[in-house]
Amino acid sequence: MNKHNSSRAKMVRTVTSFCNDNTSITSAIVAFAPALKTVETKLALVDQLDKIAGSPTTGVTTDTNAIRKIMETLAFKITSAVSAYASTINNNELFGKTNYTERELQKFKKDETDDKCETIYDLGTKHSANAQKYGFVAADLTDLKTIIDLYRTAMQNPTKAIINRSQANNQIDSILSEIIATNLKKQLDKMVNTLKSTNAVFVDGYFQARNIIEIGSRSSDDDEPPPITPM
Repeated sequence: MNKHNSSRAKMVRTVTSFCNDNTSITSAIVAFAPALKTVETKLALVDQLDKIAGSPTTGVTTDTNAIRKIMETLAFKITSAVSAYASTINNNELFGKTNYTERELQKFKKDETDDKCETIYDLGTKHSANAQKYGFVAADLTDLKTIIDLYRTAMQNPTKAIINRSQANNQIDSILSEIIATNLKKQLDKMVNTLKSTNAVFVDGYFQARNIIEIGSRSSDDDEPPPITPM
């Protein structure tokens, strides 16, 4: 990935490491761990895309198992939300198409799982306006489509969608922007701020991690972390 995105990825990685080293401090905030897990999943997707973005050939070797795990995680999140929505409106047909357990998704053959996940993506997209209220956001759909294409690239299936280097770089840029603008600025940063009066040291350490920005890289309102408040 380019210098700018490398700096952003380094910052996100530092933040997740810091949070994972201090889980006892954030454990009382119920929404914190799931939000952090979302960031880690997206960062893992960036890492896999980077293998394609940094390769001079189309025959790059990616970690198919790691990609499948990310794909199933996102698909399960979306299908669970759509299933909950279907149950609420008594749509038995939609419920039957989306009522998967994690184990069921994991048991599909490797050449079937992407098609199952694409069906989930299609249903999530079709019912997005209502089903999002039950546990996913529009960005989850975008990420799922990206990881499905990435999985097919890793499987080297010429009849399916394939991600090239340019597309991989574009997706990396988009996902990192999404992580910083939404998952960090609007979620984790806000939750960390609630600890300012009880654990100023942790809050200061968190925002120090958020401020790792490479000198000379471009910045935007979405990229810039909040300023550190002197303690």
